[in-house]
Amino acid sequence: RGGRRPLVLCGDEEGGQLMFTERVENFPGFPDGISGRELMQRVQQQASHAGATLLHETVTSVDVALRPFTIQTRNVTLRALSIVLATGGRPRWLGVPG
Repeated sequence: RGGRRPLVLCGDEEGGQLMFTERVENFPGFPDGISGRELMQRVQQQASHAGATLLHETVTSVDVALRPFTIQTRNVTLRALSIVLATGGRPRWLGVPG
């Protein structure tokens, strides 16, 4: 948008932790809630509709020392004038019953 070519690096686990969330009840625009899987599908559809390219690559490093910034994945090196980091989260199971 605005003459830019947005690129979204999706990583290995498309949709991340939300894909395993049965119901998201606190996301704006969904007063009755929405499943995590459906929410992530809609987010990806909206990004594509807005002109973003979705690339299934996992970022291994980011160098912000000089512009353009350098983003390294397992398979490709990318350069960008701006970046937005959204690292996501992973559950850490305690391994205790109950």
